[in-house]
Amino acid sequence: MENKIRIVIGSWGSYNECNERALGSEWLTLNDYSSWEEIEEELIKEGFELNGIDEELFIQDIEGIYSDSASWEYVSPEILFDALQDSRVLESKYQYEKMLAYIQAFFLH
Repeated sequence: MENKIRIVIGSWGSYNECNERALGSEWLTLNDYSSWEEIEEELIKEGFELNGIDEELFIQDIEGIYSDSASWEYVSPEILFDALQDSRVLESKYQYEKMLAYIQAFFLH
């Protein structure tokens, strides 16, 4: 089992405006980033206006975590990334498998 977690980040402003960013970012593999600032840089490269219409971000899609375990659109992508970094889930296969076991035990039963 590979411990890759990928997300698509959307913005409520672009979603509500139905503009070119309404479908969100490209798939971002969280394991590829060492800080939230690197993710922000990627979003800016993709055309997000983080100090404007795109300042309120949400998780539009997710892979690598059981997707029915949360209402992901209400989870801040920055808070998720920071929690995964702090818990070492992105760097440790053991921590990743432990997280999946926890989700399975508490959300799938």
